[in-house]
Amino acid sequence: EFLSPLYHVDTAADAAQALQALIDHPPDLILLDVRIPGTDGMTLLKSLRNRGVTIPIIIITGYETPQGAEEAAQYGVSGYLAKPFDLRQLERLIADTIHRRGPRTA
Repeated sequence: EFLSPLYHVDTAADAAQALQALIDHPPDLILLDVRIPGTDGMTLLKSLRNRGVTIPIIIITGYETPQGAEEAAQYGVSGYLAKPFDLRQLERLIADTIHRRGPRTA
């Protein structure tokens, strides 16, 4: 809800829906929670990267660990936010990530 006025936001209820959405309408950025139905976010992150998906990914977690942050960094995440976080912090991270990536090419 917070991001909808600024960006087109799609959501997925579980990992299977997320994968299908990526195929149907590849996004400019993925916000990925560590705890999601169907698998965990880190497994989905690894799967996406192993499939060659280069879309920027920001990990959101309520279960922050140094190991989790290191593992996410190994898979090239654009950010790692621990809950609770300030929504403005999320907004800045998204804007910075999209700006660094530049325009998407077809």
